[in-house]
Amino acid sequence: MPYPKSVSVIRGEERLTGCGGDPLSLLQGDWQVTRLEGMPSSGLTLEVAGDRLAGRSACNRYTTALTLTGETLTVAAPAATRMACPAAAMQTEAAFSALLGRVSGFDLGSDGALLLLGEGKELLRATR
Repeated sequence: MPYPKSVSVIRGEERLTGCGGDPLSLLQGDWQVTRLEGMPSSGLTLEVAGDRLAGRSACNRYTTALTLTGETLTVAAPAATRMACPAAAMQTEAAFSALLGRVSGFDLGSDGALLLLGEGKELLRATR
């Protein structure tokens, strides 16, 4: 789990270093999804505000809750609008929604990309 701050504690001549801060703060803001399970993707967004996730899922708008406990990030089943769209957009939307349900953690790439992880692999990549 990435953390936003580095922390050092000095006691006498002993120095302990670690990480600190709220990891959820690293997710805050607007993200454009660029990859779903390694495949290029567009038209999907993640808008994180506090412990809420919302955005556009190819066709419809969605909203859901994020839960961060220890080293685990989970995404609740999203609630979404129900607009009819072309079949390809609906397939992308279904895949996106299913991937959100498989998220178990996150990381930040060396390029600053948000990586949503699950089952030991990158499920989704997004950039600001």
